[in-house]
Amino acid sequence: MSHEIETIPVTEYQQNCRVISNRTTLKALVIDPGGDLQKVSQFVKKKGLAVEAILLTHGHIDHAGAAEDLHQSWGVPIYAHRGDEFLLFNLEDHAKFFGSRAKNVQKIDHCLQDGETLDLIDLKIKVLHAPGHSPGSCCFLFRLSKWMVAVGDVLFAGSIGRTDLWGGNHNTLIQSIEEKLLVLSDDTIVMSGHGPDTTIGVEKRSNPFLQ
Repeated sequence: MSHEIETIPVTEYQQNCRVISNRTTLKALVIDPGGDLQKVSQFVKKKGLAVEAILLTHGHIDHAGAAEDLHQSWGVPIYAHRGDEFLLFNLEDHAKFFGSRAKNVQKIDHCLQDGETLDLIDLKIKVLHAPGHSPGSCCFLFRLSKWMVAVGDVLFAGSIGRTDLWGGNHNTLIQSIEEKLLVLSDDTIVMSGHGPDTTIGVEKRSNPFLQ
């Protein structure tokens, strides 16, 4: 396998930042760097990686708080859905609401589109727009040794994303999960934004919110 994926728990919310790297070229991408600028930077430096892009599943501070700092430090583009502009462009205010700090994203360099395929670090990644937790929530589907999908806060092991934050909608979230995620193969590994990984099959059978 020419690629590997590593997880870095970041911020007090223990958000799962994912770093996918190409073992041959040492090129990498970072999904949801959260708010721990130094922790993510030190990890990348220690591994000798060259980050090519920052991918955001959505615009909440525990997932995107360090995005602008890392964008400026690394000089790499931010990929996010336009539906979460209002969150990303106001991260400073949202951080204050939660008693933390963050820097506003100044620009989405690549606006994600539902169904598009990104070609980064010699890896093809399909974008699945899955609103409900936030209007611009997206999942990233790709294949390493198995099919994997980074879902942000759309779906968790035994649970689903909260819908009481800005722009959340429970019915929309359930529809997104049913139409975008449960149609994937049962052995697809679900990499959630918090907590352990799971699979589509396990969540179909046992997630109480999906029965």
